[in-house]
Amino acid sequence: MRIFRVRSKDEDGAALVEFALMLPFLLVVVLGIAEFGFALTTELDVRHGAREGSRLVAVGQQDVARVCDAMTFNNGVTVDFNATGGVGAPAITTVTAPAVSLTGFFGWIPGWPSPLTGVVESRIEQDTAADLAGTC
Repeated sequence: MRIFRVRSKDEDGAALVEFALMLPFLLVVVLGIAEFGFALTTELDVRHGAREGSRLVAVGQQDVARVCDAMTFNNGVTVDFNATGGVGAPAITTVTAPAVSLTGFFGWIPGWPSPLTGVVESRIEQDTAADLAGTC
């Protein structure tokens, strides 16, 4: 047994109007998911660069180019090595990257996107230069 629903003339185009009303919300959700995923990936990349730089400082090889090579998103990235003291002293590596918007859809939000920073502290294992900074 089939039950057929009879549409009245008043319902023509109702689905189109409902879709037009929901489209902005759907776009915000979809673009928000893409933007958040890209920002998370970039932040993880910055943290990876800071860990790589910290490892290099610990073994006495401060090399900005190697830190930049370890990162996927390395345009405009600033790497700062702060290694004061001798063997056993703490060394701080700071990697700062300008955050880039993937879609540009959320550019109206103040402070979006904010710069990403990764800071890692390690112990110096071999003699190293005191301070070094560079940009990718």
